[in-house]
Amino acid sequence: MKRNRELLAIWPKIADLRQSFPTSSQLPLLEQGARVRMNGFGRERHPHYRGREGTIVGVGSPGSCRVQFDDTKTPVAIYRGYLELVPAIGQ
Repeated sequence: MKRNRELLAIWPKIADLRQSFPTSSQLPLLEQGARVRMNGFGRERHPHYRGREGTIVGVGSPGSCRVQFDDTKTPVAIYRGYLELVPAIGQ
C-alpha cells in the first residue's frame, strides 16, 4: 500500500517528463544525405558530439538515424529527437 502511494506521488513528475520529449510528428524530417548537428537537448545528453556536424547515411532503429560525423570514420546511431538540420548556406 505504501509503495502505491509513493508511485502515485511521483506519477505527475513522470508525466511531465514524457511531455518534454518530442513526438514523432514534431521531429524534423531527416532523410539520407541531410546535413545535421546535435540540437540543444542532444548536446546536453551527449556533450561529446557538441559542435559536430555530419551527414545522415542511413536509418538505424525506427527512432534513430545513422550519422557520419565529419571528423569520424564510422557512422553512429543517434536518436532522431537529438538532431536538427543544418541550415543551408545563405539562409
